Amino acid sequence: MTSTNNLWLTNALKPGLFGGMFRHPLTGKSIPFAGAYVRLPQPYLGWGGGWFKGTNQTGYIEIVPTPPGP
Repeated sequence: MTSTNNLWLTNALKPGLFGGMFRHPLTGKSIPFAGAYVRLPQPYLGWGGGWFKGTNQTGYIEIVPTPPGP
């Protein structure tokens, strides 16, 4: 599957943090984002959330795990 958003994600910033950028589908500009992971005690229940900001608006990014298949 191809994506026109061109998403880049890195987990190597500091423990528990992530960042990256995506290409805005309408303007074509690269928008940076950053956030943090929350680790929960049960397997596959971690979560990550953060923000990106543009010149006149902001948005939210969420990263959720997918449990392994059967």
